[in-house]
This record gives sequence, structure tokens and C-alpha cells, in this order.
Amino acid sequence: LLNPLLCVLLYKEGSFWSQRTYRMIFSLAVNDCITGVLLFLGVLTEMKSVQKMTGELGCKLVIAGLWLCVTTSIYTFTVISIARWLILNHGTFYKENVEKKPMWKVHLAIVVCWLAGACHAVPLLTPWNNDCVTDFNTCSLPYKSPLWIWGSAIFVFFLPSLVIVIVY
Repeated sequence: LLNPLLCVLLYKEGSFWSQRTYRMIFSLAVNDCITGVLLFLGVLTEMKSVQKMTGELGCKLVIAGLWLCVTTSIYTFTVISIARWLILNHGTFYKENVEKKPMWKVHLAIVVCWLAGACHAVPLLTPWNNDCVTDFNTCSLPYKSPLWIWGSAIFVFFLPSLVIVIVY
């Protein structure tokens, strides 16, 4: 319930909305709202009666949506970390190359984070995500696929973690 309130606060308060970092935080708050709804749906898909109604497609939609939110959140936090590092350590560079640029560039960064997250989520909706790589009895991620595990480990965990640790 607090994330929708945060979204309203960030959007309505002009002093917050005019700052680039708060636009990114707004995206994180929206992401968290979607995650909350999808987690509720994920719990429902674990119930046998609901599984019979939704089937494999319902499972794929919930898992892909949750993975989209997780990866997008990680990428957005990484971008926020880089922006914070620039503000604190290279203030002049930040003012000249980020602050003076139009606000649509921040929106572009947000879209890129969501598109990068979609690159991870879309394969979960394709025929590749079948019984050979995923356990649809538990609506799980494709943990049976070494390619998916390594790809996720590198692009969702290792690289963003490395960037975040270095900039902090």
C-alpha cells in the first residue's frame, strides 16, 4: 500500500518530480506495485484448483511478469547507483552532461531498464519454456536450463552487483 502512496507523492510534489533520480525511484515504486499484484497471483497459481483453470499459460504469465519486475528493478537500481556516484564524485560532469539534458533522456533510461528486463522475461513466454526446463507444478523459473541459469547469473546478478559495489 505504501508504494502507490509513494508514487502519488513523487508525482504530485513538484520539487520531487523535477529531479531526475526521483523519476527513477518512481519507476521502482511502480515496479514494486506490479510485483505485489503478481506475487498475489503467483500464490493463487500454486493452488491446485487455480492451476487447473489457468494451466501452463497462467503459470508462464505470472513467472514472466515477476521476472520482468525483478530484472527491471535491478537494472533501475543500477542506473540510480551510477547517477548517485556521478553526482557525488563528478558533480561538474553530472551537471553538464546529465542535469542540463532534457528530461526525456531520463525517461529513455527508464524505458531501457524495462526493455532490458523484458529481454529476460519474454523467453519465459515462448515455447522454449516447456516441461524440459520448467516445473509447471510449482510455477517455477526454468531452473533446469543451464543456459538460463548462467545467463541470469551473469546479467542479472554478477554484472549489476559488480557495478553497484564499485560505485558504492
